[in-house]
Amino acid sequence: MALAVAVILTAGLAVAGEGTPAADLVPLGRFRVSYYWVAEEDARYEGLERSEALRDPDGRVLARVSRAYRAALEMEGTGRIADGRVLNYAGRVGGECRFVATPYPWGFGVCDTPLVPFQSVAADPARIPSGSLLYIAEFAGFLMPQGGVQRGFFRADDVGSLIHGDRLDIFIGSQAELETVERLVAPTGAYVTVYRLAGDVPDAMP
Repeated sequence: MALAVAVILTAGLAVAGEGTPAADLVPLGRFRVSYYWVAEEDARYEGLERSEALRDPDGRVLARVSRAYRAALEMEGTGRIADGRVLNYAGRVGGECRFVATPYPWGFGVCDTPLVPFQSVAADPARIPSGSLLYIAEFAGFLMPQGGVQRGFFRADDVGSLIHGDRLDIFIGSQAELETVERLVAPTGAYVTVYRLAGDVPDAMP
């Protein structure tokens, strides 16, 4: 697919946006992809006993939710509870996951950077340092559900307890987008080709 907004120069391992300088791409190899999203406390959890207290790092109760929703929230790291607040994972105290309320609509990552659907990824910092700009070849040209064309650029904004080695977890915002991205780009467990951008690329992020 020809894209006016991006030219991939595979021979020179460089990438450029329209009107921007090329930046070197450092091959990182093949990574096994998975996806994560904001856990919504929606109709699936209605009527369930709110037996679980979600606490902040100081022990204050932020909300009471069902056990099933707590499990989903702990898995994804960010959740939008029934009253509209967005809660973000904030570490563990005595083995218990603690959370904080955040104004960011999609939550935030390991460096307190707001997460952005189809832009943020969680990676093992031993393989991909947090904050790294990445190019994932398979995503170049993907028509994003929220509009616009994904040019293949991502940023390592997050980490995960299960994200080690060649695992790469791509933030897609909503679970509703999972079927589309798995069908059109890469199913969970498939391998994608990842490069690190060695230079600055203005306006690189979609």
